[in-house]
Amino acid sequence: MVSESLHYPDLIPLTGWTGYRAGTQQRYIAPEDTPELARRAIIVSPLLPRSDRLPSAQALIEQTLAAEVKLNGLEILESHGPAPISVSSGLSGVKFEVRVRAGGSQKAAVEQRIYVLLVDDDYYYGINYLAAEDIFDEHQAAFWQMVDTIRPVCTQPSPTPFDHYND
Repeated sequence: MVSESLHYPDLIPLTGWTGYRAGTQQRYIAPEDTPELARRAIIVSPLLPRSDRLPSAQALIEQTLAAEVKLNGLEILESHGPAPISVSSGLSGVKFEVRVRAGGSQKAAVEQRIYVLLVDDDYYYGINYLAAEDIFDEHQAAFWQMVDTIRPVCTQPSPTPFDHYND
């Protein structure tokens, strides 16, 4: 069971976009979308405290993609990355840009996605953009605008990255 004590990156949401919780994620959808029919979304992951036991930002994104392939039938059609990224606040990390077919069927829609994982001494900061291929470019600039607002969190991390899970 996940407790309600999750914390998210300090960022400025886009004007007019609707934010809501979906599991452990904070999702933002464009003004023209609804949660049920959204064809694009910006997904913000909870802060993940750094630990010597966790892999690099690059490896975390690669493991995320591998898990989606295995668990959700995602088909990776193209992948570009890792590529370095930094934002105005000084945070830096990596990005991957992928083109995928979700759902494991040749009839499934093709999506384009950007996975970004920023890092400082204390935390990983995850944010992603997912959109149907035909509308991907419409809000890509807005996504990068939101990414650039992420600021380092000024609190001490939990001694374990798994404190937010309860039995």
